[in-house]
Amino acid sequence: MTTVAELTRVATHPPQALARRRDVRAARHCGFSILLALAGTAAAMTGGSVEARFRGVWTPAKGNCATSPRVVIEANRVTFVNGAQRAGFSKLEQCFTCAAGGMTTAAQPVWLTTDAMGDSPFTITLDGTRRTAVVSVDFSNDKRLAARFPLGTAPLKKCP
Repeated sequence: MTTVAELTRVATHPPQALARRRDVRAARHCGFSILLALAGTAAAMTGGSVEARFRGVWTPAKGNCATSPRVVIEANRVTFVNGAQRAGFSKLEQCFTCAAGGMTTAAQPVWLTTDAMGDSPFTITLDGTRRTAVVSVDFSNDKRLAARFPLGTAPLKKCP
């Protein structure tokens, strides 16, 4: 059963015009969504290097810098070390807006991963909001890597 409003709309606007108008609206919405997605990705990810104050050797707070499991953060590479075992990653992604729900603020942690899509075996949090830089590692996506390099979940200390 058709309503009076539908009959009026059909009488004043032919079906082809309505279909064309819907297509234009859908195309605008789709284009805008793609533009937002690309802009968000460009703002969140960078191919630049890790900030200098986070570079160096980091180990658990109660560990020995020479013998404990550690993570070596370089400008464009992260290496996990435990005795003779090593695992290095050079394709790094820094996310500046992940911790703030997509918004950029002056004081917020940076997340360092190997994959922009969230499948990284680790996430390193580089927190520069405190007086001294703080680094922590999360291996929740790769239990084997966590077993090989037991860094714990507490913040790490920087070795001299």
